Amino acid sequence: MFTGLKAEKSLASPFTTKLAWLWFLLAVILCMPSSVRANEQFTAAELDTLVSTIALYPDPLLVQVLAASVHGDEIPGAADWANQNKHLKGQELADRIKLEDLPYDESVQALIPFPTVLATMAKYQTWTDQLGDAVATQKEAVMDAVQRMRSAAYNHGHLQTNEQVKVIKEKTIIIEPVQKEYVYVPVYNPHVVYYVYSNGYPGLRYRTGVWVGSYYDYWGWGTSRFEWDTHLIYVHDYRWYHNRPLPPRHPRHHNPPPPPRHNHYVAPTRHDSYTPPPSRPVKVPMNHNTAPRSKAEIHHSAAHPNTIATVKTTKDNYWQEDNSKNNNQGFGNIKTTRSSQKNYDDSRSSRNNNSRSNGNSNRNGNSRGGFGKSMRK
Repeated sequence: MFTGLKAEKSLASPFTTKLAWLWFLLAVILCMPSSVRANEQFTAAELDTLVSTIALYPDPLLVQVLAASVHGDEIPGAADWANQNKHLKGQELADRIKLEDLPYDESVQALIPFPTVLATMAKYQTWTDQLGDAVATQKEAVMDAVQRMRSAAYNHGHLQTNEQVKVIKEKTIIIEPVQKEYVYVPVYNPHVVYYVYSNGYPGLRYRTGVWVGSYYDYWGWGTSRFEWDTHLIYVHDYRWYHNRPLPPRHPRHHNPPPPPRHNHYVAPTRHDSYTPPPSRPVKVPMNHNTAPRSKAEIHHSAAHPNTIATVKTTKDNYWQEDNSKNNNQGFGNIKTTRSSQKNYDDSRSSRNNNSRSNGNSNRNGNSRGGFGKSMRK
């Protein structure tokens, strides 16, 4: 009998050990999601960056964007459908959405009248997924981030009441359409409206409004709003919340979308426009027609207008004439050193005397000319 009891204990011991290990592993698995989720909470600075591109949307549009971001996997399909049917408006678009029974959440279908918004969310899928994670787990912190960014734009003079929206500043900032049937999508540069004072610069503009009217009441338009003081979101006049288990993800690297381009941005004037000097001085070609000429050259040009004269300067400082094109009179090159004015006058007077004597000899029957005779000497 003792042997039988000992055998039963030996058989029960391994089973009990395995059961204990199973309960331990189950407890660890159940505790992992909460710890992982706690480690993946967004900081306030990250949330400010996440909502910076949508914080100035009117409240009815912002409600739908935040609710649709939770269904990020449905955004690309809805964006493609909206782009293919962007020619449809109003009641015709609403009937087509109901007829095709689109397999998307109501918040995603509510953005189909705004194809540009859906296209942006589909293009920057990482940003959309991060925004959806933040809304699902940190909804109150997301709403606080929206208010921080709105306060920054308001304090810098960019968020003001105009023809499209009405800005209500109390404890919180509310942005409502002036006409509830028209919803406008703002276009702005986050690097400007949140950090640069207005100074008359239009940092915020609006695209063509979308007429929602009563066509899209089925998807929550007209019955969706924020309760900023209590951090609540209402869709169809019912409190909206979302508790979805987060899928396992790789370590998060915050990657917000780039800000939209602003057509009216003008770069500031730079006062330090310094042009570096050239590496070597520019060679300016010499114009011989306007070059300074010596007195000898001036007198020679007057005496021989058909002669082409070229001044060449060397370290010996002499001038040279080229008479090779003087009506086929090939006298060669004449090189003389620059002399004083007295030597020049003496040579000129002797030449004139020879010319007179040769002229007299020609009249007496001689055949040689004065200039030719002086050259032969």
